[in-house]
Amino acid sequence: MRFKKVLLADPSGLSREGLKSILGGLDLSLVFSEAANEEQFAKAIRQRQCFDLILVHESLLSVGECPQVTSYLYSTSSPILILCGELTPGLNLKIKCFGAEGVIRCNDPLRQIEARLFTALAPDGIAGVESLSGVDMSDAQDLKSGAQTRMEYLTDKQSAVLHYLRAGLMNKEIAYEMGIQECTVKRHVSDILKKLQMKNRIQLIASLTY
Repeated sequence: MRFKKVLLADPSGLSREGLKSILGGLDLSLVFSEAANEEQFAKAIRQRQCFDLILVHESLLSVGECPQVTSYLYSTSSPILILCGELTPGLNLKIKCFGAEGVIRCNDPLRQIEARLFTALAPDGIAGVESLSGVDMSDAQDLKSGAQTRMEYLTDKQSAVLHYLRAGLMNKEIAYEMGIQECTVKRHVSDILKKLQMKNRIQLIASLTY
């Protein structure tokens, strides 16, 4: 078994413990490094050098506050998720600059947080995916094949929304990227699920990943 390295960079120890608990339930092969500040972040990257996933709190991304953190995030090819309170234009710009997978908001429902973490780690395969997605892995290839066949029925707008869903963006983020209302995104997502014959977004993501 190859152990996967996750860096949790968050000043709150309670938040880090919560994330470790969630991630540990998704994949037993994870090894965690923790950082509450820039000094600990620098120490972690010296020890591990590269990570399979980095979760970093927005407070460590303030301009001029933690240059070693932002410098590393600009240069790394590791998947990045940003932990935040609310998505702002400034934070959205950082997401683009760092090439981040997206954000996890502190008030997001647990299931939504699990889905975002699942998506970020999915390329390597996650133990326990069956309980998360509701998809039996023995049927995953059939689901993927069926979904890809039915994608030809999607409109251009629906295909664009599907692209953002696959990248792990939430409705509000997709609306911002496409310049449309969040309610319009919700309608597109509902239509996509119907056309691809999926029960929910998590099942949709699983069918596109495996």
